[in-house]
Amino acid sequence: MKNISFKLVLLLIFSCLPILFYGQQRSRYKYKNWPGQKPIQTALLVTADGGLSFMASDIESSEKKMNGHVGIGYTDKFWNFRFKLGYETLGGSSKSEDIYFKANFVDASANFYLNVVDLLLEEKPHRLYGCVHAGLGLIFQKTTLYSTNGAVLYQWGIETKSSNAPAKGNGTLGRKIFSSQLGVEVDFLASPDVVFFLDYSIRFVDTKFLDGINISDNNDRVQSISFGVAYKLDANKGKSRGSVNRRQYNY
Repeated sequence: MKNISFKLVLLLIFSCLPILFYGQQRSRYKYKNWPGQKPIQTALLVTADGGLSFMASDIESSEKKMNGHVGIGYTDKFWNFRFKLGYETLGGSSKSEDIYFKANFVDASANFYLNVVDLLLEEKPHRLYGCVHAGLGLIFQKTTLYSTNGAVLYQWGIETKSSNAPAKGNGTLGRKIFSSQLGVEVDFLASPDVVFFLDYSIRFVDTKFLDGINISDNNDRVQSISFGVAYKLDANKGKSRGSVNRRQYNY
């Protein structure tokens, strides 16, 4: 089911790309003026966000843990592309198995964002808009699995010789896990330079052992909710800024 959902969102994003380039050629497509200045059309992005992460797998009880990310990227009218680097922690337990786990990892990812509101509606930019996004990432992970009496059953993602560890568990520090990501984001354009955003993402990883617990045949998934801010650095070196009159600007 997750593979179907991921493919559907990718299909939606890429099917909108022809509309993106078609829309840029329409003379009736207009920018809304900000008081006294134009909005920034193309810009470098610097982002920071933080929030909560939790497992969406077969774990019975998943704890909500803190996450934080920083990123850089580029935006051009309807879309933006971001590289993100973050640190996250996870935790949870299974009463039926009498075990619990703690995990922490560094997550590096590349994501493509599509502003569907500005894309589909003629006049832009809108103060409040929504984005869909998809991406790929790499997780450097460490997980420790405990019994209910606190004894360590095994540690995965760090150097370990535990005979109880699965075959893939006897790795070196920061075992690499590949991930794919889908998400939606609500953005508020506070000024031409500053965007506040609320993001929901779900990541699908290529292992059953991110939480150290192999109860079903499904690979693990991580959900996250984050609040953040993006700052735009004008890529046109001020050409899209400055004093303007109150008329609409065509492309």
